Amino acid sequence: VTYILQDEVPEYTKPYIDDCPLRGPATWYELENGGYETIKENSGIRRTLWQHFQNVNRILQQMKYSGGTFLGKKSILCADEFEVVGHMCSYKGHRPTAKTINSVTNWGPCEDFSDVRAFLGTV
Repeated sequence: VTYILQDEVPEYTKPYIDDCPLRGPATWYELENGGYETIKENSGIRRTLWQHFQNVNRILQQMKYSGGTFLGKKSILCADEFEVVGHMCSYKGHRPTAKTINSVTNWGPCEDFSDVRAFLGTV
């Protein structure tokens, strides 16, 4: 996946094995009056969503032409926040989940290389 989408990394996606999170615009284009900026062609479509779905479409097409597939029931579209690979992601950035933090803080001492590998796979 990383090879197929290499032109999109890291600006729009950072694939991890078979997970492919897509980053939306860094802003929601909020207006001073509390509304949101829309596209010129259709005042009912927010600029943020328009930009994001152009990127989503481009990435899906790249995967399609390369023979890649996505599982629809695992796909999340238009979510304010979602979990991927132990992190909560939003347009403001990403942070580890409480479960991930607990795994690290409650980890016992490593006694051999196998324990070290297990720990490093967690963080």
